[in-house]
Amino acid sequence: MSYVSDELYKYIRGRMTEFLKINTVELLPHLPCLTQMDQEKIRAEARYEGNEAAVPLFLDFVRRRRNWERELINALRNKEYNDLAAILEHKLECLAPKREDGYF
Repeated sequence: MSYVSDELYKYIRGRMTEFLKINTVELLPHLPCLTQMDQEKIRAEARYEGNEAAVPLFLDFVRRRRNWERELINALRNKEYNDLAAILEHKLECLAPKREDGYF
């Protein structure tokens, strides 16, 4: 994983209480980066242990996938978790190295 990915994941873990409000199962269709097996494990965790137990598992599976940062932000926006999406996008922009032309 890259420095940016690692730091963004640490940031999320530090704010876990805010992320416990997401419904992991409803976000799954919006995350094409997750495998079918990932999705099944997350659904099972949510069903048998509850959504709060599923959130850390969900985030762990998501962070292992390519381009997870953008996919998670988009999924959060699609399900109207706009506050969390905005927080992550801002943090991602702060962490990403800037190029001379102003783009990431």
